[in-house]
Amino acid sequence: MRVLVVGAGAVGQVIGYHLRAAGAEVTFFVRPRHVDEVRQGFTLFPLHVHWPRGTVDAVALSDFSVVSRPEDVLAEDFDQVYLAIPSTGLGGAWLGELLRATGEATVVVFPTGPEDVATVRAAGLPESRTVEGMLSLVSYTAPMPGETRFAREGMAFWFPPLAPSLLSGPADRAHAIATTLQRGGMPAKRLRDLARVRAYPIAVSSVWLLALESVDWSFRELFTGPACELASRGVVEATAVLSAEGLRPRFPLRAMGHPGALRALVVVATRIVPFPLETYVRQHFTKVGDQTRGTIRAIAARGRDAGLSVETLEQLADDSAT
Repeated sequence: MRVLVVGAGAVGQVIGYHLRAAGAEVTFFVRPRHVDEVRQGFTLFPLHVHWPRGTVDAVALSDFSVVSRPEDVLAEDFDQVYLAIPSTGLGGAWLGELLRATGEATVVVFPTGPEDVATVRAAGLPESRTVEGMLSLVSYTAPMPGETRFAREGMAFWFPPLAPSLLSGPADRAHAIATTLQRGGMPAKRLRDLARVRAYPIAVSSVWLLALESVDWSFRELFTGPACELASRGVVEATAVLSAEGLRPRFPLRAMGHPGALRALVVVATRIVPFPLETYVRQHFTKVGDQTRGTIRAIAARGRDAGLSVETLEQLADDSAT
């Protein structure tokens, strides 16, 4: 099996590692200026091996190819393509050129924004070749400030227990993707209607993250100050927009929007995750802040078009950008 991974960052490295473990021939597609760096290979730290805490052993990812031009892709015959890049990286003519060069390969999209799938479809990817995914993965460049157990720099990653990554699309293609990832040791399963499951967590987590950013990434300040009330109003507005679109969440997911339930979840998570949670949230979501704001602005725009109140959503997106 031949696989193309588009992007070699926190997500791409982890996916590439598990695809190699599954026996696939892996090629990374990156920008020309990154080719030489990527060819040197990667060091990764699987935190779940010694979960929840303990010594971390490094693993290497080096047996792969690297290309940087759509014409290089056209010369190959890939079975699967994984778009492991953020929403902000999907724009540009290069995407359509790349997708056309991949022939009939299954293309896996991991939407982190509400318009990601539409962007990829507009670039020429037919629904018949599309598998949408929702990653259950934490990955970051280690060590973070305060971490002392890593002998050198690398990509640390962790799979939350009992929460596989979810995949949805044409049954045969989604099943093939899930099987490949599972064979490589990455928890994954096929789900019939991922779009409905994914919409609410992305929207509500984006609201809370923008509120958290407004108090300098302090969980304590978030849950004890006015930012909590602001986020709660934002959750109500986001939920109203999704409900108007027929995407009302099921009961377990609605707990994400309740401050008390979320605070309890954060307290538990802080005790069990194998990395400093608050530091990770600050580091990671500062980096993808434009993506988070874009998500909320897109939801607010849809709400305005539907005649709904979205003042709090607009305030959160604007305040966090200043």
